[in-house]
Amino acid sequence: MVESLAFAMMVKLTFVNSRIKGATVKRCKEIFGIGSARMCRIIKNGIKYGYLRREGNIIIANSLKSEKSYHFHNDFKALTASRAKTDEKDGVQCQYKLKDIIALIREAVLLNHISKQSERSDTINTLENPKTLKSLKKAKKWQGRMRLLKDKACERLSNRRIMDITHTSLYHSRNIIRSIVSKKWALKHEAIIPTDIDPKNFIRSVNDWFKENGIHGYLFKFFHAPSNRYIVACNASRMYRYNCKLISFEL
Repeated sequence: MVESLAFAMMVKLTFVNSRIKGATVKRCKEIFGIGSARMCRIIKNGIKYGYLRREGNIIIANSLKSEKSYHFHNDFKALTASRAKTDEKDGVQCQYKLKDIIALIREAVLLNHISKQSERSDTINTLENPKTLKSLKKAKKWQGRMRLLKDKACERLSNRRIMDITHTSLYHSRNIIRSIVSKKWALKHEAIIPTDIDPKNFIRSVNDWFKENGIHGYLFKFFHAPSNRYIVACNASRMYRYNCKLISFEL
């Protein structure tokens, strides 16, 4: 699905009328720089999911707006490197690579999730400690629109959860969140929590500590110089804060 959505975006970025005339697999390959097997799969799934439609020898990229769509401002200022080979028929060539558009979509979905987490966290904090009457009224209004959690679990985002949201491997999910943080779209906060676990009883105490505290992460032991002893701490799931007024992407 994400391949088909990315391809539909590429068609819209390449053709003003969102139409590919004489849309054979060979021509599409030359314009967009995609292999034969993948190109056939993209066109097939694009029609299946409604991102594309075929009228004779023309492929049309449908409108991507719908009631449940994410609304992002895509700012395509910089183009990717041009390919040496261009379409022999009329010289049309897509200046964007499929992998770049797919990465953009996954970053958008993950950033949308982080923004919802931030909204929920801010609403909880305002309900507990309102600074003004106006902020309290706004928080109560949002309370009816979102599912609030009693604890602050909605602030954390584990690698496993990022993998589920973006449908990627651990390696790619880490690259996605690092990219978002490096661009300052989200702020990362490490969560190192001290524990009262005795290093001598480390193996026996681990499961009990996680059950009692309901925290996800991993435990590690380090030498604490001031106290001249080993201490066990928990590296919990990191917290990410949404840091954009408007989600904007540049390739």
